[in-house]
Amino acid sequence: TASQAVPDAVEIQLALGEKLMETETPSQAVTVLRKAADLSGLPINQGLLAAKEDQSRRIGGMFNSLAVQVAMRLGEVLFRMGHYAEARQALEIGFKAQPERVDLARKYAECLIEIGESKAALSALAVVVQSKPEDIDPYLDYARALLETGQSPETAIQSLESVLGKDPMNAEATALMAEAQAAAGAYPKALQYYERALESPLVESTAWLNRLSLGLGHVSLKEGKPEIAIAAIENARQYAPDNPILIQALADAYQAAGLRGGALQSARRATELLPADPEIQLWFVKIAHEDAGEPGEILAAVNRAAQLIPQEAGILLQLAATQEMVGLFTPARHTYQQAARLDGITLNQLHQAARGLLHLDDPGNAIACLERIRQAY
Repeated sequence: TASQAVPDAVEIQLALGEKLMETETPSQAVTVLRKAADLSGLPINQGLLAAKEDQSRRIGGMFNSLAVQVAMRLGEVLFRMGHYAEARQALEIGFKAQPERVDLARKYAECLIEIGESKAALSALAVVVQSKPEDIDPYLDYARALLETGQSPETAIQSLESVLGKDPMNAEATALMAEAQAAAGAYPKALQYYERALESPLVESTAWLNRLSLGLGHVSLKEGKPEIAIAAIENARQYAPDNPILIQALADAYQAAGLRGGALQSARRATELLPADPEIQLWFVKIAHEDAGEPGEILAAVNRAAQLIPQEAGILLQLAATQEMVGLFTPARHTYQQAARLDGITLNQLHQAARGLLHLDDPGNAIACLERIRQAY
């Protein structure tokens, strides 16, 4: 073969690898492209973990365009074969060497999205979107990644405007626009998009129906329209009557509407469905305490939560605040102290523990918390 005749010619190895990719023989293409990578000096076959730190220091512009093309093609064929870790490594080398290459950025982003690394994909997706591609997929990918990672809803809105400008009836873009507008705090616009999305074929999927109904419920409550939230969530519950997330949202909507009986009944059902979830138990205590629940069931929920709580400062502080709210002052003091002793507690959480302890007449332990904060600065 040409590969054997000229073993040290990167150009020939690359051309042969690309030809093999076209003929749908990926395993042969990988062998040839690996050789091209070795000849190009690409640190792909050095072992993923050992090479990674060294790569990040060395890559900046050290490889020429031919080597970058090899990295891209090798990453592409490895991705096709499902070898995602090595594909990611090859594409990352290429992207860091030539981040302006749109075709490479697109393949790198596709790989990262496939392995669930949306945040890492943002820089590559930005390169693709800035090139103003004709097809809508990169804009949708960029908006999804931004929303999944809680990054810049305003940028997500711009990307989705590009999609809807090309395809005004795109159902997913409409749904994502609702979420982006809500994340940006533009609740009236979000309401409009949610209502439009709920009239689209997306609602044939139970997952989308639940997601959109919960989103509409959230923004409706923000807008002071609990009746819209209740109607949307009740509609979704026709298809998933025992979905605890829907039931929890329904209880919050009933409470916002002043419908105490409905709130308490829904809250009880949520705790029945998730009896081992301490956060659900604490949420139930809050609902029951505000909506005149039975003192016995409130105390029982607090005790269940106390037994289930993991050794995490955030949820221990929630438990302490809940115990304090229902008048269990001594247990609350002990829980604040327990949270304050954890090594992983943050400074903000220490400050919260200090406030709680001070409020419960435990100035000694409160001062100890504040002293730890002072030492950190």
